[in-house]
Amino acid sequence: MAKYTFILPAYKEKFLEQALDSILSQTYQDFIILISNDCSPENIEDIVNKYNDSRIQYRCNETNIGGKDLALHWNMLLELIDTEYFVVASDDDVYESTFLEEVDRLTKKYPEVNLIRAGVRRIDSKGKTTWEEFPFNEYLEGLNAEKAIYCQNYISCIGNYAFKTEAIKKIDGFFYSEYAWFSDIFTVTIFAQHGMASTNQLLFNFRLSQSNISGGNQTRDIVRGKLAAVMRYDQQMADFCSKIIVRENALESNLFHFLVHAYKTNVYLFFGYYAWSVSLLKWLKLYNQLRHVKYFSYSAFFKQYTKALLARKIGKVISLKL
Repeated sequence: MAKYTFILPAYKEKFLEQALDSILSQTYQDFIILISNDCSPENIEDIVNKYNDSRIQYRCNETNIGGKDLALHWNMLLELIDTEYFVVASDDDVYESTFLEEVDRLTKKYPEVNLIRAGVRRIDSKGKTTWEEFPFNEYLEGLNAEKAIYCQNYISCIGNYAFKTEAIKKIDGFFYSEYAWFSDIFTVTIFAQHGMASTNQLLFNFRLSQSNISGGNQTRDIVRGKLAAVMRYDQQMADFCSKIIVRENALESNLFHFLVHAYKTNVYLFFGYYAWSVSLLKWLKLYNQLRHVKYFSYSAFFKQYTKALLARKIGKVISLKL
């Protein structure tokens, strides 16, 4: 039996061949690719049929799932695999050829770890690099791991992680949020608390373009869904942080405060980015809900919220000029 499965929900054909080629060209070959056509109107099956490789498994959804509940699609595929580890691939990201080789090296060096991470570079629709992370320490756990995840250099995505299958099944899979917004980082946060191993190389290329949910044009309904996900993430992280035991020393205390400040900054900023999608009355109701969640800060909220409003206004002006 193979050691790894790449689960790959597929909807767009534009970069699918490039994504598949990058997986199939891995120097470490002991894996399966489970491609799940998410009721796409495009020619996904025609592309898959070009490959004569026994490691590729293919299935189709009768209705589209990932358009609104991508985490549900991930969890559905998770139930279909029995390999020791799995990777959540996508139809537009690209792996370096030694990605799985380095992941496997780390699984052998740190067999107790449930989470292996590869370094990330962000690319655009033409494959050009737009941002790169600095390498993480090879092994981190607890608040040190959380600090690495929430530092400014972190590129938030999910395809660069290898999860231990048994461990994630024990928590019933990925946490639900609308459009899986924050589902990836919250799930990773839970696992990193007990240890995370990382490659010292950038082995995953995360594509941010107009054709995915992260970079594409955002309708009011999509933005409202993301706003709901922000509220859900805030409560989940507050609950998680309240259970962290912080020893009485300055370093752990500072690391804990950094974690709270960092995740709350995300919440306040994205609340500001997405607030335009709701009425003033709805905004007031959501704000009232937000301020009753643990660790709320009035000064931090208004600072970050104002930043987000200004950033959105400036971005809108620039896009109109372009």
